[in-house]
Amino acid sequence: MQTVVHNPDFEGFYLNEAPEKDKPYNLFTHLTSAKFETDAKYTALRNSLNDILDGTHKGLYTTHAELDAMVE
Repeated sequence: MQTVVHNPDFEGFYLNEAPEKDKPYNLFTHLTSAKFETDAKYTALRNSLNDILDGTHKGLYTTHAELDAMVE
């Protein structure tokens, strides 16, 4: 089994942001931005599915011990 964990959260992991309100709308504005396909800021988010599938995603954990170590 594999688990993907976005630490500290989705926005922090991919965007280095910590929105306190309107989180879905904040993410929507990023995804629909004219710069989404070209800005290096979004590279990790654009590549996330392929990284998960090929096992290279930095938030991919395969054991309980790995998850426990992540939160310590």
